[in-house]
Amino acid sequence: MAVVLLVILCFTTLLCVRKWSKLTQYYRTFNLLERFSGPPAYLLIGTVPYMLFTDFYKWANAMCQQYGDPVRFWRFGHPMIFISSYKYAVQLLTKSNFNGKLQDLDMIYRHPGGKGLSTMQADIHSQKRKMLAPAFSRAIVEGSVEAFSEETKILLNTLQKFAVTGDAFNMVDYMMTCLFHMVARSDFGDTFMENRNDNTARQHMQALHTIAETLSKRILGPNLLLRKDFIFFLTKDGKATRKAGNTLNSFALQAVEKRRLYRKTVTGEHNICYLDILLDLMDSGLMNEDDVISELNNFMGGAYDTTALTICWTLFLLALNPQHQEKVYEELQHIFKSLPSSSSSEYTLTANDTKEMKYLELCLKESLRLFPPAPIFPRSTVTDMKLDDGRIIPGKVDVLIFANLIHRDPEYFPNPEKFDPERHLEPIPAFMPFSMGVRNCIGQVYGMYQSKVVLAYLIREFVWETTESWESVEIAYQGLLYPKNGLHFKIKRRC
Repeated sequence: MAVVLLVILCFTTLLCVRKWSKLTQYYRTFNLLERFSGPPAYLLIGTVPYMLFTDFYKWANAMCQQYGDPVRFWRFGHPMIFISSYKYAVQLLTKSNFNGKLQDLDMIYRHPGGKGLSTMQADIHSQKRKMLAPAFSRAIVEGSVEAFSEETKILLNTLQKFAVTGDAFNMVDYMMTCLFHMVARSDFGDTFMENRNDNTARQHMQALHTIAETLSKRILGPNLLLRKDFIFFLTKDGKATRKAGNTLNSFALQAVEKRRLYRKTVTGEHNICYLDILLDLMDSGLMNEDDVISELNNFMGGAYDTTALTICWTLFLLALNPQHQEKVYEELQHIFKSLPSSSSSEYTLTANDTKEMKYLELCLKESLRLFPPAPIFPRSTVTDMKLDDGRIIPGKVDVLIFANLIHRDPEYFPNPEKFDPERHLEPIPAFMPFSMGVRNCIGQVYGMYQSKVVLAYLIREFVWETTESWESVEIAYQGLLYPKNGLHFKIKRRC
């Protein structure tokens, strides 16, 4: 009996010590964060009342502009810091102990196929990134330029009908489909999409958008109950998310099985795709099949959506600023040699051609400044982070860095709302569309090559006009900056 009582006493003591330790840690975090400005926090619920019944993206941007930088925010007992200036962003992003991922992204990590590079926490991220880096080398990417050209030529043919009729159309839908096939070829190999199926593309895109939408609401919304998996997956959104995850996993598994068979039967040299590198890692025991599926989903999800949106936003800005569109066209005339404008599809761009697209690259950068596809970089402090002004962001605190606001700082970008590609003739330190530091975008070279190739064909073939205005376009934030109602254009063939 005495032994039982002793065990109970020891267990109770350990429990009390653990709870006391958490309480003192929470008290320390609270005191350190009170040195930052932010909306008034209420007992237990924090600053949650201020974000109810509002769009998180618009609300968070308004908080940054109202309270300065950095901004402290409490979501119940969960602290967050918003960063909206380059001064503080560079202090954090360049530090090795600021490579943690947003803690709520564990919810993605627990989903089927959600264990990709972008959701990994600091302890395994750097190791996995080194393993995957060869797949994103410039040599591998340049080997995909021909596939980029071929897929864009298919898009050109699809769009010809609108040049004939003069009807307006939503370019986002067409661009997403084009980029899906483009990424699938470089991801899974040319043989995987031999029988082109736009219905497969639409199913994959719908699944991806479902996950992005439901997880945005789950992670950024005020309902803490949805953070519990057993509750979330009983809801309508939870069931839709699980179904969408299974769709993505099934697609990736099919690609793995087909590529394995191809590797067994092919003889001689063949073009290396991303999946080949993953399968090599799997064969060497460094990854298992679940890891491969997760990385394929991660790459597909991060490759075609972001680039498709970047291209659409760039076309939108060039349509609003036709003088810059014509400068791009004049540059492309030298690259496409003496071919008539109506015969762009007769020429296959090369990697060397893309290096000559100097002015197009300036326009792309300016588009990425005004509409960074991922405008918020979610991070988490691993240990305490001391800022240059002496204030401390405690360890295990989520930090959101707003690239869209940093890109509108007049100190670095005079007249920030003006579309001015030539501002990028010299490097601008505050320009960070792909983040910076150890968690910057591993596929940024890939995305830039894609964007240049697609835009080159589209601008060389058509004159682009938009039926939208800057003020009429409504933003929908789902991890990326989507135009809520699409982007509509009219096109004319160039003579």
